[in-house]
Amino acid sequence: MSLLGENSTILMQFVAKGKDLSYVRLIDFSHLFPDFASANRFAAEAEGFKIAVGQSHSPKGTWDVTASKVMLPSAGAITESEA
Repeated sequence: MSLLGENSTILMQFVAKGKDLSYVRLIDFSHLFPDFASANRFAAEAEGFKIAVGQSHSPKGTWDVTASKVMLPSAGAITESEA
């Protein structure tokens, strides 16, 4: 299944559970990196997003970058932002 298809399926599950997706909201995109330097390089290039960098809760010691953006939750917009 394509990324667009996966995002469509997830959003349809939200709608089936009664979630209203007709208004903009803050959407988080999480990315894991093997080290702090890689996480910071990615964060520096993530234009148009609010960025938070922190050590993940993974036992492997990875770093988590959460890129957040206010947007209408549609499969197309989410897929475009992930790209």
